[in-house]
Amino acid sequence: MTVITLSASCFAQGKEGHLSIIPRIGVDLAKITNGEYFVAESNSDFKVDANIRPAFACGIDAEYMLNSHFALNAGVYYTQQGAKFDDYSIENEDKTGYGVHNNILKLDYISMPLMAREFITDNFSVSIGLQPSLLVNTCRVWEEQAFVVGEDGARDYKKAEEIEIDYSNLTQKFVLHMPVSISYEFQHVIIDARYVYGLTRSFKSSFGKSNNSMLMFTVGYRFQL
Repeated sequence: MTVITLSASCFAQGKEGHLSIIPRIGVDLAKITNGEYFVAESNSDFKVDANIRPAFACGIDAEYMLNSHFALNAGVYYTQQGAKFDDYSIENEDKTGYGVHNNILKLDYISMPLMAREFITDNFSVSIGLQPSLLVNTCRVWEEQAFVVGEDGARDYKKAEEIEIDYSNLTQKFVLHMPVSISYEFQHVIIDARYVYGLTRSFKSSFGKSNNSMLMFTVGYRFQL
């Protein structure tokens, strides 16, 4: 048992001067702060809240061991951030209206985290750093479905129409994030939970004061070079 424990410990923490490559894949749970917006119609005026947008994430890190307890990481990631908004419907006085569903704000980035990593135990580590991010895709997309209210009060829905609006003229092309993570590593496999917060605004000042906020969960595999 002693031999096995020492072997796992040495591999997880590595030796001074060792370089490794760690590809990762996982999921984002993204949201934006102050992301709600207001809908104003002739007979309706209400707030639509921003909620979590679950999405895909992947990336690769290069890690250099400074010594047996500290390492530096540099990576490249593709992350899908933004938010998913509440569904809502509006009914007019003439008994017509529409509903909005799958209302998603997409803010997709190529991110380059630079992080310092400390091993707390043989297998657990914590990291903190800075993450410059370049916006590669942004839009708001939703499904809009018109309806007519019958005499019995039931809504007769028409076929849903998907609508997409380009937000590239409203969003910042460059955003700086701060990632903080905790990782568990055993036999080459690394499970990482990371919180990423936007230090700079996601939108231009004329549109809104919102920052990105994201939890990212990934599984990676260490290839020692």
